[in-house]
Order: sequence, then C-alpha cells, then structure tokens
Amino acid sequence: TMIRAQYPGKYAIKIPKNRKEMLKHEYAEEFKIAEEIELETIHDKGTIKYVENSPEIRHKLKTRMVYDIKSDNDGNITKFKARLVVLGFEQRENEYYETYAPVSQWATILILMLVGWYHGMSIYCMDFKGAYLHAERPADIPVYLKNVGHVEIPTGTVPLLVKSLYGLKDAGNLWRKEVHELLIDLGFQQSKNDPCLYIRRRNGYNTYVATWVDDLIIATNEPNPEEIKTHSEEKGYEISLFEKIDKYLGVRWEISSEEFKFNQKEYIHKILTNTNMQDCKGVRTPMNTKPSYHDTPGGKYEMINRLLQDGEISNNEAKKRREEVFEEIRYMKKVPYRSVIGALSHLARRARPDIQFAVFYHARY
Repeated sequence: TMIRAQYPGKYAIKIPKNRKEMLKHEYAEEFKIAEEIELETIHDKGTIKYVENSPEIRHKLKTRMVYDIKSDNDGNITKFKARLVVLGFEQRENEYYETYAPVSQWATILILMLVGWYHGMSIYCMDFKGAYLHAERPADIPVYLKNVGHVEIPTGTVPLLVKSLYGLKDAGNLWRKEVHELLIDLGFQQSKNDPCLYIRRRNGYNTYVATWVDDLIIATNEPNPEEIKTHSEEKGYEISLFEKIDKYLGVRWEISSEEFKFNQKEYIHKILTNTNMQDCKGVRTPMNTKPSYHDTPGGKYEMINRLLQDGEISNNEAKKRREEVFEEIRYMKKVPYRSVIGALSHLARRARPDIQFAVFYHARY
C-alpha cells in the first residue's frame, strides 16, 4: 500500500471514518489498494459464499470498511489498512451461540516475558493474517449479509458467511477455539490460572505461549523456535509476522542480556497530540497535593447551597455563583474528559504505574 516515496508521521494523517471520507482523502489511492487486498484475502479464505436468494432469508447484516494506518516504533508509516467488518449490533440471538473470548492478562504477559528473559529464552511475537477469516461458522445458524462493502452482489444471490468476519458477536469466541485446538495439537497444556497461557515441557526444553486475539507471545529455549509458525502454516494459516519481540500491544520492548525495559512513548505522543498538549511542560508530581471534591462542579454547587442556607451569601451572590458553575458544566461537556481518563488508565496499568493514583482518583469524577 506504500506507493509514494515519502509520507508524514502517522499522527499527521487523519484516518477516514467511512468510505465517503476515504474517497476524498489525500491518500485515497493507498486506502483503495488496502481495500483490494482485504477483499482478495476474504475471497482466498473462502469466507463468503453466494447462495440463491429467497423470501425465507429475511434478516441480513450490513457491512462496512474501516480504515487504519500502521506504523513502526518511531511513528513512521509502514502500511495503510482496510478491514471489512460486520455491524454486529444487528446480529440476533438465533445467529450465534457463545460470545466470550478471553485474552491474556497483562500480568501474565509481563511475568512470561520476565521469566523468559531471566532464563535466557528467545522471545518472539507471532501474528496471524486475517485471523477471524479462518474460523469456521456453525452451519446450523447461518448469517447472511446485505452487502459486502462496496462490491456488487451477483443478481439473485445473497452472501452467506462460511467463516467469521470482524464485528460479529461470536467471531472472537470462534477464533479463540481455533487457536486453542492449534496449540493443543502441538502438545501444549492450558494453564489453570490463565486460560490464555499455554505451557509445553519436553526433552528438557520449556515453551510458554500467551495469546491475545490474533497475536501470540512465545518464550522458548527450544532449538527450533519456529515450529509453531511452521505447524500453523501447514494447517492453512497465513502468518504475517514472526520475529523477536520489539513492539506488542502498543508497548515497545527493549530486551537484552543485561536489561529488560519497556515503554509506551508512541502511545503517550498520541494522547498528547489528540489533546493538543504536545508542547506542555512536565512536572515532578502528577497531581495537586490536596485534590478535593469541592473543586468539582457538584462540590461547588453544594457549597453554594450551604453558604446560602447559613446566610453567609445573598441570593444574588448565590445566583451569580451558580451561573458560574453551570458555565463550567457547559464547558466540560465539550472536553473529552472520559476518553482522556480512559487513555491514561490504559497507560497507567502498563508502562506508567507512577500515575496510577492520580488517574484513578480523577476517574471518580
């Protein structure tokens, strides 16, 4: 999808929200190529089959393309991406069974990597290409589509999903079963403490695998660490990445024989860019020494009522102060407070535990 000699940084490009925006986008040609790749992958995997339409097929799910841009650790663009997704919120209860699909706990991933580093193991990241497109759908609960992106549907036919697509309520669960069967077939045992951790001990060698949707983290001291990749390809899966771990789940890992470090510099830069705080100055402490509920609009309003009741302020003064509180509330409705707290919570739980107390304290409000 990279057809130009030079591109700006990832966060300098606004990602289109829909196909209408994409067609007017500065990088429309790149996104169009990404669409073609996605549709070709769906065709090659046999994900969709066109069957004869009939009046009995009443419920059909809509699909749409979503777009993204992939980058390296320095924020340089590496790929334009398009993905066909189903509007799964329209899916009815008779069109799926189970939906639960766990992923590894962050503590599991961190401990796995620390154990691997401490014992001198090789640590790899493996990524399945178009993972959900491999998961077979139950034949007894057919799911039909109203459209396949912008592709024209043959007259008199309707698209039937043979395999899963992203967006379906049960897609994660079906893919999770595929990964489980693959690892069990390779002789791994599922951990009792974390269902997404798999362990194999044989011939004096140890291998640990943590799963996160379509990504695997593999820590092993076996002489042939690519066995999982080879076996997966023999089973028909396409592997888009198998390399020493460098970037995973938005975290950059710097691992050597002497050091084990990780950071989320790119993610921090993204938060600062989204909030127009790229040029802000850092401080030694992440919050005031005495944050108080009385500083919030609700606290201020309660204080005004209390002062008025005690006769410390007049009605006119109370009215004036209340209007100031209402103005603050109107202003805060335009501030993405919740999304910023959510972004900072993700950061605090992983690479920046030093801001945990401040973030979770402000999450109360």
